[in-house]
Amino acid sequence: MSDQSTPRPPSPWARFTRPAPGESREIPLAAPPRPRQEARVDPFAPAAEQTWAPAAPEPRPDAAGFDSYFAPADDDEWDAPRPRHDDPGHGLAVASIVFAVFFAPLGLVLGLVSARRSARAGHSRRLALIGVAIAAVVMVASIVYGVSALDHLARLSATCAQLGPGEYADPAGRTVTCD
Repeated sequence: MSDQSTPRPPSPWARFTRPAPGESREIPLAAPPRPRQEARVDPFAPAAEQTWAPAAPEPRPDAAGFDSYFAPADDDEWDAPRPRHDDPGHGLAVASIVFAVFFAPLGLVLGLVSARRSARAGHSRRLALIGVAIAAVVMVASIVYGVSALDHLARLSATCAQLGPGEYADPAGRTVTCD
């Protein structure tokens, strides 16, 4: 049993509990912001009607406004998150440009998907279409290069089949080795 005459030291977790009525506590230097009491914006309204500007920094709240470290005493509800005005297809559009250079088929697919998402959200599809165009150009250039390389190898193997094994010089002065 504990002796009632000696008080126990305060718990290190006591600062996270609600203060007793009449008890005042020092406000910590890093306190969460107080919720703003302003009109709520409809998150489902069209994006063109809504505007957002950064708010001025709020003054440090007074000690009477908080009853715990985490939540203000007067309101247990925080403001709703700001409506998003960014383009849902922007990240995919950037990825489509990157993949268009290194792996064109995936860049083409990502560009088409991001163009569709941006169009549905009412944003510009320009960045996504740039990714689609780069992917298409890289794919066409790869096909042309592959066909020309196969043609060169086919001509070289036909020439080597006619001449037999050995080293030969072509009219441009390059040496060709046939095995």
